[in-house]
Amino acid sequence: HKNLQALQPATLLKTWGTIWSNPTFLAFSALSAASYGGLFTFLASSSFVFMTVLGLNKVQYGLVLFFSAFFYIIGTFVCRRLIARFGVRKSVAIAAGLSLSGGTLMAGLAWAGIQEVWALLLPQAAKAAPATAAPDVERKCLRCWVMCVSGESSGL
Repeated sequence: HKNLQALQPATLLKTWGTIWSNPTFLAFSALSAASYGGLFTFLASSSFVFMTVLGLNKVQYGLVLFFSAFFYIIGTFVCRRLIARFGVRKSVAIAAGLSLSGGTLMAGLAWAGIQEVWALLLPQAAKAAPATAAPDVERKCLRCWVMCVSGESSGL
């Protein structure tokens, strides 16, 4: 049956409050946002860093992007095997650990003053794996969202 109150402001606010207070939704949303945020930040700033700061030419920078994409693809295959072996929840936890490790390593190397190509590519390779889990993370977020609003959206 239809919920005639589904589009009322109070009902919508209650529904969104339920979604935003769901710890599973928050955890998976945060991981997805951090993974994509890191990837897009890397892509947006990498040409300046690699070419201007580190002095790479266009061909060398193209190779950097090639290896970044290569690690991303390898991460996809590894992630699929992890999911088959451990399930989505544990695979996402492993991916989050790799992402945190990669980001921490990158920050630590930068803080130590190491300005080398490998000091950016090695941590980026570790960070590539979690981004490959993003579709599964997004599916979990959507599932949480649907469970939270299934009764409220019946008026639509």
